[in-house]
Amino acid sequence: MKEKIRIKSLLGLSPLISMVMVIAFSIVGIVLVLNALNPTIEKTKDVSIISEAQQNLQLLNSIIKEVASEANGSKRTITISITDGTYYFDPTLNYLYFTYTPSEALNLAGIKGDIQIESGGIFSDYFNRYIENSDASETWTIINGSWKVIAGRYNGNNGISYRNLGFLKNFSISSKIYTQGVISGEVFILPKNPMNLIGYWTFDENIENLVYDFSKNSNNGTLADDNLNNEDGETPPRFTQGKFSSALEFDGIDDFVNLGNDTIFDLGTRSFTITFWIRPRSQFNSEASILEKGGYGTGGYSIRFLNSTKTIAFYYASPEGWSGEFAPQVIVSPNEWSYIAVVVNQSAGKGISYKNGILVSEKALPEYYSNTESNLYIGKSSYYRGDIDEIKIYDTALNSQEILEDYLTGIKKLNESGSIKIENQVTNAYLVLSAPLSTYFDDIKVSSEGKDIKLIIPYHYDIMNLVRISKGTHNIVIKNLGFNATSKKVMISAAVE
Repeated sequence: MKEKIRIKSLLGLSPLISMVMVIAFSIVGIVLVLNALNPTIEKTKDVSIISEAQQNLQLLNSIIKEVASEANGSKRTITISITDGTYYFDPTLNYLYFTYTPSEALNLAGIKGDIQIESGGIFSDYFNRYIENSDASETWTIINGSWKVIAGRYNGNNGISYRNLGFLKNFSISSKIYTQGVISGEVFILPKNPMNLIGYWTFDENIENLVYDFSKNSNNGTLADDNLNNEDGETPPRFTQGKFSSALEFDGIDDFVNLGNDTIFDLGTRSFTITFWIRPRSQFNSEASILEKGGYGTGGYSIRFLNSTKTIAFYYASPEGWSGEFAPQVIVSPNEWSYIAVVVNQSAGKGISYKNGILVSEKALPEYYSNTESNLYIGKSSYYRGDIDEIKIYDTALNSQEILEDYLTGIKKLNESGSIKIENQVTNAYLVLSAPLSTYFDDIKVSSEGKDIKLIIPYHYDIMNLVRISKGTHNIVIKNLGFNATSKKVMISAAVE
């Protein structure tokens, strides 16, 4: 009834006012329809621009290959039209690529012919642009080991290669990983330069009696049983489900890992950081050794689980016994995983402890008595019962932000082909490839959640100049500049007329 009254009142208005109101309602209707259609229109436009870019790149690619196959001085001129986005000839990476920001995130990724398609690109490397048997050192920093590009893949053996990516937030890592030996290499992020990582045992091998060091130092560990004649016989620590992939399980009776006697582990003479994941069980001993070099009455240091208080304690040893605790104790819950970090900052004269990335407390350092004679052990001399995973040792003091970042990102890594999303930030991220044994890496990408689309063609040629091409119709000249005797590649230039 009320609706009818409202209509009658409109009908009672003057013709001029009624016409104005009809026009106003019509305009509102048109705006609503356009707003509803706009996302569809914009997406159609985005798809059209990306399709155009694929065609332009394929055309440019065919001309570049043609000119490169001909004699020094050969050239071609082609015309392309660009509706939106930007094309680059990049001499730094030897890439031809197109970038565009669509109206919404399209989450495109994959390969179409020679074109690599990625979204939110931060860094990528496909390795088919390098000279065969080169070390890719123009892109990657090699710390040690053998690194070579073989058949368009990056082969690492007994070493580390890395790239500094700076600040990252809410990003993904993907890679293809091809294992050649009994264990796989790994791709991971560090908050600190991997030059400072002096020991890293992932326990992801799941092979008998050996754990590999994924740092630069190759201090591989031997799994051992300290008493072959007791009831359990020869049963060293066994591999079990870890915080990432696998971990080591210790029986608390006679299990341990021998990491050898590298003097680099005489830690108390300088600043250092130790991090690890631990899941303690009910102990057979009042104190159980987690990581120890030397110990009571011999000098060195010992990280222990105290059964009565359910705490992790950090001791410096002296010739007479214990010198003192070099960091505050940390309470942990039995049968639950905890991330523990201990930092010794020599310049500040203090030791700092963390649990699950959060500061526990700090204290003044006691005197350190060097021990270069003893081996570094996991789970010995007082045997530990429970699980341990992801032990890292740095020869520098990580700050609180770096500890938090290591806690949040340290177990988000790849040891097989795939991708992983990291929904945190890393202030100064290092992308690390570690290969204790021969491993091939390929199609490495780090991408953000941004909308940007990148279409890439990597080359075996030397792109000699940076060219940026945006909207409009352009004549592009591609020229063969001859053979580069140093890089052993054909040199290609591009210019816009």
